[in-house]
Amino acid sequence: MKKENKVLKVGIVGCGTIAQIMHLPYLKELEELYEIVALCDVSKKLVRKMGGLYNVKKIYTDHHKLLNDADIDAVIILTPLNHSEIAIEAASMGIHILTEKPMSISLKEADEMIQAANKNRVKLMAAHMRIYNPAYEAAKDIINGIKDKIFIRLHTNCGITGGAPEFLNQVAKIYRFDDVPNKVRKEQEVFIEKHLKELTGLSETSKNLYINTLGGGIHDIYVLRGIFGNPRKVLFTDKWNGWIISVLDYGEGLRCSYTMGGTADVSDFEAGFTVYGRDKVVTLKFQTSYIKNAPAEIEVREMDKGMFVRKTIRASWEESFKRELLHFHECIVKHIPPLTCGETAKQDQKLLMDICEAYHG
Repeated sequence: MKKENKVLKVGIVGCGTIAQIMHLPYLKELEELYEIVALCDVSKKLVRKMGGLYNVKKIYTDHHKLLNDADIDAVIILTPLNHSEIAIEAASMGIHILTEKPMSISLKEADEMIQAANKNRVKLMAAHMRIYNPAYEAAKDIINGIKDKIFIRLHTNCGITGGAPEFLNQVAKIYRFDDVPNKVRKEQEVFIEKHLKELTGLSETSKNLYINTLGGGIHDIYVLRGIFGNPRKVLFTDKWNGWIISVLDYGEGLRCSYTMGGTADVSDFEAGFTVYGRDKVVTLKFQTSYIKNAPAEIEVREMDKGMFVRKTIRASWEESFKRELLHFHECIVKHIPPLTCGETAKQDQKLLMDICEAYHG
């Protein structure tokens, strides 16, 4: 395995929406760092289409065959939920791993992924892309300088802008085909059921809330933990009409409210947080993940010589997904741990579980 090569040979498992909009175009753009040598998808028509578009000769519908390709240095897992089995197999073959969120369903899965990566000395990195947003990095520095933080308001509203075809078709050409075998769909259902059974610490009510919020909620949680770490306790969680609200106690006079939901008939998207302190108020607003280079913005409200000042900061036009791929490459060739490593991703999941466990509806 040629792990010291500057150009990493990468295989992609899953050629759906986020692969087409972000990962494949940026891997192609970063040709001095990456070479796409193999593609895999359960849709034969889709993987053939992507192979033709990106001039990739090795195409598979079975990820086992892709991972057995001796040329591959790293795999990027972009499947909907079955990340752990692919990652563990890749690790056993000495292949580095970048996996889309959520890294796993259960903590048991996460532990198995982490152990496999450590045992085989490969990188395991979770694609928590907002962590790589320049605005997030800048906001973190500003927030760390706030005196006497009092309240964090973490909020997401994902309407039909979030991922509906009518929105996506306006911003990108997305290829979809209807040739996924029923056998594969059944295997995916069995996989989810298997790992739901591992959530032994959750009631059925909390378990249902967790699996329904995991895909979107993990974005909010890793952003929160990236700055503030874990709360002392989840005080309260409630759910109604597709929305959730939770209150987290961070101690020392600091609490956080977390709200997440969607406006089913309104094309709207809100994601971000506001931190209220004694000397300033800082807000970070993210854009939807499907629009390239849409900058997140920071708003700072404070007093200056007795006058109220509101300023907006645009840290950069750089794309988070591209910066994420740059970091993944750096971690492999320089032998450094990923910022969003497996253990961090596991702790993010644990906090989301704690939030759902506090719901007793």
